[in-house]
Amino acid sequence: MDTNGKLSVTGGQLSALTGAAANDGLWYGSTSRAAGKTLVGTITRTTNAYSFFGFDTGQSGVPNGNAFYLYSNTFHPYDNGSLGPDLGSLTLSTTYSYAINLRSTGAYYFIKGGIYTNWTLLGIGTTNSTATLYPSLMINDTNVPFTADNIRIPTATWLPTPLAYDTFTRSDGAIGSSETTGPDSQTTPSLAWTGGAISSNKNVITPTLGSEILTNGGFDDGTGW
Repeated sequence: MDTNGKLSVTGGQLSALTGAAANDGLWYGSTSRAAGKTLVGTITRTTNAYSFFGFDTGQSGVPNGNAFYLYSNTFHPYDNGSLGPDLGSLTLSTTYSYAINLRSTGAYYFIKGGIYTNWTLLGIGTTNSTATLYPSLMINDTNVPFTADNIRIPTATWLPTPLAYDTFTRSDGAIGSSETTGPDSQTTPSLAWTGGAISSNKNVITPTLGSEILTNGGFDDGTGW
């Protein structure tokens, strides 16, 4: 959708110029939600224009799926039509790569570029499970100059592996070890817990009171406490 003719391909990149209409942008054909499916793209902004990049539930308007909202000089997750927390700051005229890594419900949000030398997980969304999604890049501001490149969905799926994961949903008693299956059915390491016990699907730790460490508990003078 290009109401004012401000979107073009220039030098092998998508170029959006000042004067583009709000709610213009690109929507690709449908893709099915699958845990581990990832949408990746690079975007360079020269103004603090508002824009969205991610998975939409339709092919027009503000995305209602799982997307990044590039808002002023910050970026946020935008899940199920709701603005999420500020995940960090963006520097103008710096190229950032974004990756929205789908879960069965929600998504993982990764960024690379600027101070983020390596791919960095900055947010985890827990809402929206729409099965049919549309990769999109949408403009939400008329002062919009930016370029975008390398928008793609790799063939291979991938999910981040937690160092440890535990819901404590097992019988009351000894704490044992963390679970071997993660939040998105990925295999996770089983690590032994120390301390605590399972009680009503929680890890309950009951501390014991140690010996008195004050040598002047009565505050009789200005030393020893």
